[in-house]
Amino acid sequence: MLFASGLNLIMTDLKKPPIEPAGMLEKAEQEHIEVGRRAETDLTVRDAFRYYRPAVMWSALISIATIMESYDMQIINSFYAFPQFQKKYGVQLEEGGYTITAEWQLALSLVALLGLMTGTFINGSVSERFGARKVIMVSLVALTGFVAITFFAPSIEVLLVGELLWYASLPILSYLDY
Repeated sequence: MLFASGLNLIMTDLKKPPIEPAGMLEKAEQEHIEVGRRAETDLTVRDAFRYYRPAVMWSALISIATIMESYDMQIINSFYAFPQFQKKYGVQLEEGGYTITAEWQLALSLVALLGLMTGTFINGSVSERFGARKVIMVSLVALTGFVAITFFAPSIEVLLVGELLWYASLPILSYLDY
């Protein structure tokens, strides 16, 4: 019974004519609105890129950063099988080959989660205090340094620390998704 009365209420609301905001606006305001609408919707792609160049560049930069973030999180575990990675960071086996020990494989895999959790807790308070825009800018600069640490790591210990710092700064970029 309650459902039927609610449904009747909705149906009667649908039958009412919509309120026309155009009747409330003056003709000059309507013309300004129409000119603005045409200016934004009738742009060619070339004109849009030229007019909104900073926004396009910012979007491209952030998109590339997001792609590389996901790429690194997935690819690091596949490095354990590469002979070059094993020789640089592993231990030599009796038969002459190299391997990354299980402890270091586990540590390198779990440091990503530890860094993400740490960065998530830091993200809220730092962003509230300094503002999201400043924090994102500093984070992007820090990410550049942290990627350099992991890229040029001379030992597995330095690689671990670089990965921890890198992953700790990633949650700060979660604002970019909005």
